[in-house]
Amino acid sequence: MKSSFNEELCNVFLSANIPLTKLNIPIFHDFLNKHTKQIFPEESTLRKNYIYQCYKNTIIKIRDYVRNKNVWVSIDETIDVEERYVANAIIGILDVNNPRKIFLLNSEVLEKANHFTIL
Repeated sequence: MKSSFNEELCNVFLSANIPLTKLNIPIFHDFLNKHTKQIFPEESTLRKNYIYQCYKNTIIKIRDYVRNKNVWVSIDETIDVEERYVANAIIGILDVNNPRKIFLLNSEVLEKANHFTIL
């Protein structure tokens, strides 16, 4: 049975852009255990058992947000800092009052980037 605490913890770390590997730092892990009286999972437990559910929940929230609205979708090819070709798919709603709320749907590393890659 999955723990709601572990799922929420995983979601908080992912939402705050905190690498799950921070849980493997002994002093941090011990601090959390001591001051919350909660047993914290290892990073690998969250990665193996909870990330996918957090992903599915996020996709559901995005679908709910864009449902019955006019949307735009963009696919952009770029090169990352390690010189890998990457394609990003993003989506947003066409709303003058909220033009900056966009969502990254997917990022894929490509073998090469050209006009045939995305087809």
